[in-house]
Amino acid sequence: MIGIERSITALSRSVLIRFLLCLSVVVLLVPCRAQKDGLEPLPRWIASLTLAVNRKDRAEFARVANLPVEQVPAWIFETTTPSWQGTLLPSPDSTTRWIAFSAWHTLESDGDHLHSLFETEAGYKLGAETEKETDTGNLKITHHALNVAFQPARKLAKISDSVQFGWNEKPTKTAIVRLSNNFQVKGVRENDAKGKPVPFRQSGGFVLFETPPEAEFTAYFEYEGVVNHRGGDYIQDTEATLNSYWYPHIARQPATATTTVRTPSPAWTALGVGELEKETRHPDGTRTLIFRNDIPVCFYTVTAGKYFVTSRTVNGKQFHTYLRDDNSALAEKHLDLLEKSLGYFEQTFGEFPYSRYAIVDLRGAFSGALESYSFATFGPGMLPGTIVHEIAHTWWGGLVTCTYTRSMWNESFAEYSDTLFQRETSAVAPLSGSRIPELRRNALAYQTFSMSTAHDTSDGRQASVGYGKGNLVLRVLEEEIGKEKMLASIRGFLSNHARGNPVEWNAFEKIVNKTMGKDYRWFFAQWMERRGMPALSLQNIRTQKRNIGYILEGEIVQSGTPYRLTLPLRAVTSNGKNLDQTLILDKPRMAFRVQSDAPITSVVLDPQRVLPLAAPPNSPNDLDPTVWRSRNTQ
Repeated sequence: MIGIERSITALSRSVLIRFLLCLSVVVLLVPCRAQKDGLEPLPRWIASLTLAVNRKDRAEFARVANLPVEQVPAWIFETTTPSWQGTLLPSPDSTTRWIAFSAWHTLESDGDHLHSLFETEAGYKLGAETEKETDTGNLKITHHALNVAFQPARKLAKISDSVQFGWNEKPTKTAIVRLSNNFQVKGVRENDAKGKPVPFRQSGGFVLFETPPEAEFTAYFEYEGVVNHRGGDYIQDTEATLNSYWYPHIARQPATATTTVRTPSPAWTALGVGELEKETRHPDGTRTLIFRNDIPVCFYTVTAGKYFVTSRTVNGKQFHTYLRDDNSALAEKHLDLLEKSLGYFEQTFGEFPYSRYAIVDLRGAFSGALESYSFATFGPGMLPGTIVHEIAHTWWGGLVTCTYTRSMWNESFAEYSDTLFQRETSAVAPLSGSRIPELRRNALAYQTFSMSTAHDTSDGRQASVGYGKGNLVLRVLEEEIGKEKMLASIRGFLSNHARGNPVEWNAFEKIVNKTMGKDYRWFFAQWMERRGMPALSLQNIRTQKRNIGYILEGEIVQSGTPYRLTLPLRAVTSNGKNLDQTLILDKPRMAFRVQSDAPITSVVLDPQRVLPLAAPPNSPNDLDPTVWRSRNTQ
């Protein structure tokens, strides 16, 4: 036996040596063949391309991609994602290839990018972007059946999703869905976990799979991943949350969902979007909770952890707080605000669509607050200040959906709803201080993006437009058409919306036109589609004393392309009388005149500071150009 083993060993060594020699020849020949064909090894080319993307080096990207500089994709320079991973995505039969640029993204931010790949005599060439998140394509997702389990010790989430699909037009042989690139797909099957395996390829945040010819079909995806991010998804010892692109989607389109969550320990509970259908306690003390959401929405959140739960029932609705600390007094304060604001929104906008709402206090790596329509999650420092804003999202983002691929109109509506609630329920603080800081700030803000293009909440410049400017402009519209008509337009926006269809600003514009019986294209064009703010100044002020009293004349000057503004003007006399008038300003310069029986000591444009105005270019830093004061009073 020993001799035979030695002979076999010697033979194995000989075969192994020959195999290694052949392999070395192949390894040497492949680069030579690639160079002979004018093609460098593809992995090295992709790495060079990705490096140019991450450096935002336009010239280098153009050289590597074999493109003219003017054809370098704009997203490279617009993205807020700091680091991309470039990978190859081949079709199942390898006849077509793409380059996928992927990264983990926070919710409501930018997404991954997929470009076609070509071979030319000059080398590899990057083609046009395909499967954009703004393109809904031929295939739609109508329902998710999600099953989620957390393993905190490994920071691991194990997930399955039975996705119901439907073709918009003629079926194709393959389809692509998006999934956060920290998840690895283990398999795709027909219908459910016991179905026939489906050929698929995954590259970064893209999953390409073969599709059946039926008009409607279900594909079962099984996947898992380590979840440990700052600013979003994470799994820790005491809590876990998933709120980004943790399930297959196409262009972030809305869908209904059933979400099943298994808690990892008896001390944990969990929440998902929608109604709690069933809760099961297992012999080991853990729970399985099933949530069903019949309202198509664009984003789903799952959160779980060790919480102190406080509940209240009001008019058949259940209100809850899930706090990390046992503080019943604080919980009751949060519930008071929840009850009051939700009740106000029901009276003002329409019926709340769920039987329950919860406020969830998070302590992990999450710095903001996030709506989930039947609940909301709040990071450190976000309670109670953002409760009202997040509740408003049940209407704006929930009942009327937003994808964040073109704009963040729903953030404007949520912020406006919050300030509307504050104005209705709280004493309005009198204006104080100088307007100069606001004018200077507005002169610098809102310059890069318009309201119709700001869509990435991770970009501070875009967020300032979506939240800040959007809220201010909606208030301007309220002043323009009146509060009654404004609320009628908002209710019409809600009642005329077809559930499951995401909308943009133009949908609200149509409702305003219908409510008013007029065309308000001019308003939406100047406020939604232009960058920046109107800049006004009072100039050439002259005062005279005549037999009929005192006369003040002057001009209002607009810098840049003029806006059409309904502009309040107030003149104040020496005896404290306010002389108010409203001007329609639509030219670069407009003369005005004020008559009084007493000397006029000051003139103020927009005295209630409703219009969002900016300081004109080159105006003195210590001067408010919207105010004039008589020298006798200075």
